[in-house]
Amino acid sequence: MRETQEVPFQLVGGFLIEFEGTIGGLEGLRFILDTGATHSVVDRRIARKLGVPLRPAEVFDFDTNRVIAGEGVFPEVRFGPVILKDVDLFAANLGALSTFAENADAVVGMDLLGFGSFAIDYDQRRMFFQPVERSLSSVRLHDSAMCLQLRVQDHVMELLLDTGIEGLVLFEDRLRREIPNLVTEGKQKYIRLGPHTRAIQTTIPGIYLGTKEINQNVWLIKGPKSGALPGLYGYLGASALKPHRLEFDISGTHLRFQ
Repeated sequence: MRETQEVPFQLVGGFLIEFEGTIGGLEGLRFILDTGATHSVVDRRIARKLGVPLRPAEVFDFDTNRVIAGEGVFPEVRFGPVILKDVDLFAANLGALSTFAENADAVVGMDLLGFGSFAIDYDQRRMFFQPVERSLSSVRLHDSAMCLQLRVQDHVMELLLDTGIEGLVLFEDRLRREIPNLVTEGKQKYIRLGPHTRAIQTTIPGIYLGTKEINQNVWLIKGPKSGALPGLYGYLGASALKPHRLEFDISGTHLRFQ
């Protein structure tokens, strides 16, 4: 069995992990790692170059607004030791999904990461993957995500760990239902997090991951419609942990960081 192999990456904007990959023989493509995405998305121009026929589909952007997309079977996706064949993927204009991915060729989500454990070393700018090689022909990729529990003003909440965003993003309506007397500090500022996402930047004291207090600056966005992301209160950007290394144990659904 081959040993774990490493993949170098660049840290864009201080938080976004960008690395090289291959789709259907097109090499040197720009991939974005997004552990908060359950499904991977390829830019439509890649589908056109490869002549992949697409059937109508819908994909969700950052705050689960529907975006018209396509879906098709791509002959191969490869990054480092991970080789996946006949992969059913979404295809969309990535710039319409996220301003962070507008120059990328693909966003790699947990459907392509969930077949083996991997680690992200921020100090070395390297990712480490267990070798994976399999065909996904006629197989529907399973939803997979890594969640963490935060304590927000003595209320326990579950969030998606997301390498594709910076900081802490919470669903305001779900948060205020859980904490009617939510305490905020300082002035609130309205900003845009993406093409479709309007957010309120504010400060919320008393946010802890275990015994560690994390950055109190948060972005509040409108939560997803009922039934989407059930039981979740938002996204915790990996950069908020200020990690040296993250280790994802997919089979045991554990996360280790230092």
